[in-house]
Amino acid sequence: MAAAGKYGYGVLRAEDLPMKGSLASDAEIIRRSWDEPEQFAVLFRQRGPEIQRYVARRIGADAAEDVVAETFLVAFRQRSGYDLARTGRDPLTEPFTDRVDAEVSAGAAGRRLAAALAKLPPQHRDTLLLVAWGEVTYEQAA
Repeated sequence: MAAAGKYGYGVLRAEDLPMKGSLASDAEIIRRSWDEPEQFAVLFRQRGPEIQRYVARRIGADAAEDVVAETFLVAFRQRSGYDLARTGRDPLTEPFTDRVDAEVSAGAAGRRLAAALAKLPPQHRDTLLLVAWGEVTYEQAA
């Protein structure tokens, strides 16, 4: 049975979720959940692991579980406003996702770069930063 989470929410485990309609579209699952709210758990079972992995890569595994649980809780509460004409993933969000991935990767690279810069002797670091960011020529930096 579901246990209380650290924020007081019940924690759903896969074995607690119904399987009815497990191959149905997201829209069909949501439509059925309007009459049978427990059917929304099928969507959680189908999409939850993928979303969990996505979130964990960005914020870490510890916080990901809470974020995913909160996301599905909000989605469940707002399911009556879902547009059933939608077919699943929105192709317009894919470029956004690509941008987020690039920014997250750049952020990680930025941290590695900052660590590498910190290891340089101060005079080399200052010269490099003057040329790279200060728009100073090599002759001016020398």
